[in-house]
Parts: sequence; C-alpha cells; structure tokens
Amino acid sequence: MEKLLLLVFIFAALALPQTATAQRETVDLIVLGGTIVTMDAEKRVIKNGSIAVKGDSIVAVGKSGPISKKYKSRRKVYARNK
Repeated sequence: MEKLLLLVFIFAALALPQTATAQRETVDLIVLGGTIVTMDAEKRVIKNGSIAVKGDSIVAVGKSGPISKKYKSRRKVYARNK
C-alpha cells in the first residue's frame, strides 16, 4: 500500500508542472516588470506590472507574477528600470 501511495504521489508531482504550463494562453507580446499607469476610471499605478498583448488588443494588465502565470509569449520586453 505504501508503494502504491508513493507511486501516486510521484506521478502527481511530475504531472503538475505540465498541467500549469498547458493552461497558459499564448499572446503576441508581454511587457514585463515596468510601472504601469492605467487610463481607466481608477487611474491605477501598478509597480512591477505587466501587459499582455494579442494582435492589436491589450488582453491583460496587472502584476507581473499573475500575468506570467496566465500568459506566455516568445516576444517579451523587459521594462524594469526603463
């Protein structure tokens, strides 16, 4: 029984990173790590923010961590200290 439980645990641990990667949406461009000032009603200022762009549309704006977890792109611009 212990061997079976260990085998299940190992399988789950190996499958977890693939599942997380598979769920990321592909976009054309991600701008990472900059300070973003939104032009919405709240005029939010997001430090260490990111923007995900697909085609000619901004699809997401927010903190870099959550954007990087939700989206992937071959083209990235690192905006830190710029």
